[in-house]
Amino acid sequence: TIFFYAFKLCNTNLIFFKRVLSGVIDQIILIALSLILLLVFNGILKLVGFYIAEREPMFFILYVITNILYGPICKLSKLNTTIGTKINFK
Repeated sequence: TIFFYAFKLCNTNLIFFKRVLSGVIDQIILIALSLILLLVFNGILKLVGFYIAEREPMFFILYVITNILYGPICKLSKLNTTIGTKINFK
C-alpha cells in the first residue's frame, strides 16, 4: 500500500506540474499575441498620423483584454481547450 500511495502522490505532482506548464505556455502565447496586437495597432495609428505615446500601459491594456478573451475563444473553437492544455495533455 505504501507503493500505491507513493505512485498516487507522484502522479498528483505530475498532473500539477503539467497544469502549471500549460498555464505558462498560455501566458507566453498571450504575451506574444499582445505584442503583435500592439505593433498592428501602432502601425494603423501611424498610417493615420498618430502614435502611441506610452507603450507599456497600452501593452498592459492589450494583455488584459487578450487574457480575458483567450480562454472563451479557445474553448469555442475547434480546440475545445486552450493551446497550452492541448499541447500538454495530448
